Amino acid sequence: MLYPLVRNLLYSFTDFRLTDLRDAPFVGLDNYGRVLSDPVFWISIRNVLIYGAISVPGQIVAGFAVAFALHRRIAGVRLFRTLYFLPVITSWVVASLIFKFIFTDRGLLNYVLSDVLHLSDEPVNWLGTPMYAMIVLSLLGIWKGAGWVMVMYLAALQNVPKDLYEAASIDGATVAQSVRYITLPAIREMTGFVQIMLIIGAFNVFTSVYLVTDGGPLNQTEVMLTWMYRQAFGNYDLGYASALSFFIRHPDRIADLGSVSPDGEERDMRKGILRFAVYVPLIAGALLSLYPLLFMLSTSLQPMTVVFEYPPKLFSGSMTWSNFEAAWTSRNFSLYLFNSLFVTASSLLVIALLSSLLAFAYSRFAFVGKRLSFALLMSSLVIPGLTLVIPQFVMMHQLGLNDSFGGLITVYASRRDSVYDVSAERLLRFDLQGDRRIYRDRRRLQLDAVLANDRAVVQTGVRAGDYI
Repeated sequence: MLYPLVRNLLYSFTDFRLTDLRDAPFVGLDNYGRVLSDPVFWISIRNVLIYGAISVPGQIVAGFAVAFALHRRIAGVRLFRTLYFLPVITSWVVASLIFKFIFTDRGLLNYVLSDVLHLSDEPVNWLGTPMYAMIVLSLLGIWKGAGWVMVMYLAALQNVPKDLYEAASIDGATVAQSVRYITLPAIREMTGFVQIMLIIGAFNVFTSVYLVTDGGPLNQTEVMLTWMYRQAFGNYDLGYASALSFFIRHPDRIADLGSVSPDGEERDMRKGILRFAVYVPLIAGALLSLYPLLFMLSTSLQPMTVVFEYPPKLFSGSMTWSNFEAAWTSRNFSLYLFNSLFVTASSLLVIALLSSLLAFAYSRFAFVGKRLSFALLMSSLVIPGLTLVIPQFVMMHQLGLNDSFGGLITVYASRRDSVYDVSAERLLRFDLQGDRRIYRDRRRLQLDAVLANDRAVVQTGVRAGDYI
């Protein structure tokens, strides 16, 4: 991590061009002056703040609501957890293309609004209007990340003592009062962790913007990472892009039902009403989570002529396997599949090895600079991985690893959002096993160790989907 950061800093003071990687004339602070006077840069900051202001609270509210509902003993809880978690393991590329198709001028949403509900006479230009486009991107972020928040809150809710709820119920507390005075204070630490990780994720937004709007119209939906990437590999201006990356790494430096307890038939009635109130939004939310994936499946089973017909159809009578046959029999399909699986498996293997060694060393050994190095390790979480793409590209070029498995595996395995996210979970697991003195309750120790391991598995699954 340190070498790419230093190289990036040096590149930011030069006129470094992708067309000539051997020549980098020194220009001092010119690139930083250009950044501050670049109107698109300020637009990108505005868009990131809008995206974060919508997607972060949206993910927290949706994730907590689903987790709280699924934490109760209801039928089908495993099915609901799976349905809500499916978007998390769906590739950002696939999810972005699905949302782009749904929100086009002749997409499904406009068909429902204009032809079914008759709420609009003309199709809404969702992706061509900057504010609407940012709302679409934020909804994509909420759809994609709410399942991860659900998993985090489910883990936290298991640690809330059930005795507190029983005592509150005896005292006549309503569900809303129990949530306010018991649940929310008990999971405050997890809420802080989730909030920090989602804010970091908001500043890391790239793939969805790049594929859904491509920064348009007229750069009005650019975010900081897409603008940096466009400068580096679109305008070949690596020096200016390196200066942009330092501003990206330091964005903070730029400018009730009553209090009487019911009994008998009244209590049974309220339980039935509560169960109904839980299942209806759960089922509706699960259908919303599942619909984009069903839409992807339906388009894969239809001829191209039917896919672009208006009005759009989820499933039509002309289903065919021809798209799958064309993919399976294409000349390079087997090669692409092998490449994806090989790079994914190799990267995750290296990540597992490095994170386990890091976790073991930090949890079992005392050495000079342990606290400082660990603080630096964890602080790297706030560095967007894409900001290091320029020095990594140059380094792989100098090592002769461009267009090779070695280069891909090295870059993927060294990404902060893969190595350090997993290492943090592994570290927690080793800490729990290594320092039993902080736990007087052996059952609590075992529970927390299992939860930490589950979170590591979840993170590994998410990263595997991204790599593929």
